[in-house]
Amino acid sequence: MAREERPFFAEAGAAPGQRIIEPVVSERQAAERAGETSALLSKTVLTINHRAGEDGKLFGSVTSAEIADAIQAARGIKVDRKKIRLEEPIRETGTYMVEVEVGGGTTASVKTIVAEMREGPEA
Repeated sequence: MAREERPFFAEAGAAPGQRIIEPVVSERQAAERAGETSALLSKTVLTINHRAGEDGKLFGSVTSAEIADAIQAARGIKVDRKKIRLEEPIRETGTYMVEVEVGGGTTASVKTIVAEMREGPEA
């Protein structure tokens, strides 16, 4: 019993011979948005306060989830924590350049300052 050959269409509801143009337009728009987001993030300076010891070593480390939350708080841009590239965990106070993938192979470098968290007025 022979199977009937049915053509494969990129989108449901596409008729045979119909040209699909929308994905090209949306890819172009996505690339433009990624460029705009990258430019905005490159101008962003994040400050993350974290508990640290006297020598500047953090209790724990700054995670990509904390950086994603800081980006959303600062710029209102939601970034997936998996798109944040840390060469190694941030375990000391200081200034770091963090790479964020914004889509379409576009990345942005976000200046991130990790500071010691101050707890209330000291007596």
